Amino acid sequence: MKIAMKKIAIVALKGGVGKSSVVAGLGLALVDKKFRVGLLDIDITGSNLFSALGLPHSPKWLLDTANKKVVVPEVNGYWLLSIASYVGEDYAVLWEGSHHQELTDARDRIGTLKETITEVQIEDLESIRRQIDDILASSKWRFVSELLSDEIVTWPSLDFMIADLPPSTSNEMFSFFEQV
Repeated sequence: MKIAMKKIAIVALKGGVGKSSVVAGLGLALVDKKFRVGLLDIDITGSNLFSALGLPHSPKWLLDTANKKVVVPEVNGYWLLSIASYVGEDYAVLWEGSHHQELTDARDRIGTLKETITEVQIEDLESIRRQIDDILASSKWRFVSELLSDEIVTWPSLDFMIADLPPSTSNEMFSFFEQV
């Protein structure tokens, strides 16, 4: 009888509390018990699960050119998909690229308001800041959604999927829970 894959997300309200260490320790313990384990590092504020696993660098994503999909690399008996392989190990992800025009328009509006600012317009500035945050969060959500999608990523059959999520109650975290 086949048992359905178990999904575990490790989250915390702030960074630097050991989320990646917990994911690594739990993942390696399950591999030692002969389970098939997938590790997903989507901590877009600083992806470092590879380091917690004792790896010198994040394994590069493989590409199945025939099916146009990312193939999750197997490392030391587990499968690891980390955004560090996509954006680089030393950088937190900046998400402006796909929404450059919307962000430019919002910033132009802020610049215009600064010239003739009044108390009423301060509320407008806060509204614009929220719009920018919403646009950035939407872009992050799409990226997280794509990593979980069978359409672009090929995961092997797994017993456990363990995810290292970004700190806080961010939109990425909520979208992860919606996807799984």
